[in-house]
Parts: sequence; C-alpha cells; structure tokens
Amino acid sequence: MSDDEITPQLLTAQQIATLLAISKRQIWRLADRGVLPGRITIGRLTRWRKDLINKWVAAGCPGA
Repeated sequence: MSDDEITPQLLTAQQIATLLAISKRQIWRLADRGVLPGRITIGRLTRWRKDLINKWVAAGCPGA
C-alpha cells in the first residue's frame, strides 16, 4: 500500500469546513455547542472521526 492509498480517518477543522463548505470558525462553533460528533483530542490537537462526520452529514447535520 502506498501513501497515496491511505485515507485519513481523523479530520481537521479545516478539512471538515471544506467538506461542508462553511468556515473553520463555524466548525468550532458547532463543536463548542456539542453538535459536531466524533471529537478527539490528542495533546493539543483536535480531530474528528471521519466515519462519524460522514454519518452526521448523511443524517442531515442534525442540530446544526
């Protein structure tokens, strides 16, 4: 398997913002309200589980 075939399973706020076509700041607002699922903190980094974000989007982004 090459590096090109590896799909990230944890997304940054910027990646989610691009996916949803909203601002990065709006992602943090959703996260702070507890609306955005799958938040993981690793040291000072915050990432979101891709599978949970995809399910949330497929459900129509409830709570947003």
